Amino acid sequence: MTDVLDQMGASILGVEGPRRNPDEPPDDEVFELFPMFMGGLLSAHNRAVLAQLGCPIKTLDALENAQAIKKKLGKLSRQMLPPSELLDHLFFHYEFQNQRFSAEVLGSLRQLNPAGVRMTPLKCTVVAAVLSSERHALDEVNLASWQLDPAGLRTLMPVFLRARKLGLQLNSLGPEACRDLRDLLLHDQCQVTTLRLYFNELSSECRRALRDVGSAAEGGARVVVSLTEGTAVSEYWSVILGEVQRNLNSWDRGRVRRHLELLLRDLEDNRGATLNPWRKAQLLRVEGEVRALLEQLGGPGS
Repeated sequence: MTDVLDQMGASILGVEGPRRNPDEPPDDEVFELFPMFMGGLLSAHNRAVLAQLGCPIKTLDALENAQAIKKKLGKLSRQMLPPSELLDHLFFHYEFQNQRFSAEVLGSLRQLNPAGVRMTPLKCTVVAAVLSSERHALDEVNLASWQLDPAGLRTLMPVFLRARKLGLQLNSLGPEACRDLRDLLLHDQCQVTTLRLYFNELSSECRRALRDVGSAAEGGARVVVSLTEGTAVSEYWSVILGEVQRNLNSWDRGRVRRHLELLLRDLEDNRGATLNPWRKAQLLRVEGEVRALLEQLGGPGS
């Protein structure tokens, strides 16, 4: 306790133990335990308990340090942090257990992009708990390749409602997620203008229903459930197939095969739906390349 109290006058974010060696990182990189302690001091109840234990803390000291911590964390929130660091930042706020403080700090957060980080129920709970206390719109929420399932989708619904662009590509959303996605688009507080769903095992009926709901929803959300939507198909498939070919020996083959099978079904559905002969021919050519890759992977290419 004495060590932590001594830190209050020495550094905004404190030091751990004895003075640091000049070759060690500067003090302002240490922001784990000390801010948590200071966050606890914002509670009058906690300060009263400490006073009874002979450790009186002046309210002004706690507020001055809290403001400095808020400034430091607010600067982090405005940066484009890598996905893993962004989640660490949100976990810190969750452990801080001060929703009002976190809401003020995260008010500058406009993009949530932890794409590629493996989803767990705990991570969904943390993200929802920390960000649902705010009400400002998020320009973009990108949870591609999060292995998000319908349960995680429901947990994160308060966050998704505030996203203008919502990316849920390459997740584990099957037909059972259709109702939740429909409820999201029809919610009276939904701010989604673009919903991307690239590589989810949605049925053809579900995809059609979501397109219809999106166009009928307030504001007319654009629902992209097919990789081959639009006219510039080649802009997508050539990049994707090239990436698959380059990484066949390093990627998990089972997962790659499932994605290619989804792409093949997507191509077949769109070829059957279009009346444009040139587009039919283009889609058929891409189907041939996907089938060839599936044969290399031992999948049902033929």
